[in-house]
Amino acid sequence: LRALINNWDFDNMNNALDDLNKAIEIDNKYVDAYALRGQLFYWELSNKPSADRDFKKALSISPDNPLANYLMAEYLFDFGFAQYDQDKKELALKSGKEAIYFYEKVISNNNLEQNFIIRRIFPFGIEYDTHYQLGDLKFEIYFLLKELKDRKLAKEFLNGAINSYTSSIKLAPSQEAVKKLEL
Repeated sequence: LRALINNWDFDNMNNALDDLNKAIEIDNKYVDAYALRGQLFYWELSNKPSADRDFKKALSISPDNPLANYLMAEYLFDFGFAQYDQDKKELALKSGKEAIYFYEKVISNNNLEQNFIIRRIFPFGIEYDTHYQLGDLKFEIYFLLKELKDRKLAKEFLNGAINSYTSSIKLAPSQEAVKKLEL
């Protein structure tokens, strides 16, 4: 949690990285620390190999951990965009489909953790945010499949996007709750 505060609130990535390294040194099976360090490696340091290693380590320790699955999906979703930008559409599609797998693991988890880290990152719940991200991902894949001339599969992804967005809307907080959080 201190690593999150250091990174998000104080914009101090170095202290956050030190915190995560120390947490892993103390407990080399601390899944959340590996997942958060992987996120930091990818988004802050553009170090994909280290991010990949940490995400895989987190998931090898706890394959059903909601945070590790969410952050792995987020990483794959973004990496798919990078592949698309390099005109590697088949690799982008592969990465997107892998991301869907990890987002769906979050949703299928019957015991979504409500620890302090998840509450800090997802104040309205990880399930709500996952459905939303899954909708965005499926919508992006819909457009990619249209470019690849696979209209039948594209339509399936469009319907999947609608279903994911619908699930997110059902879980959405009230406008009052959003305003309260903003304040």
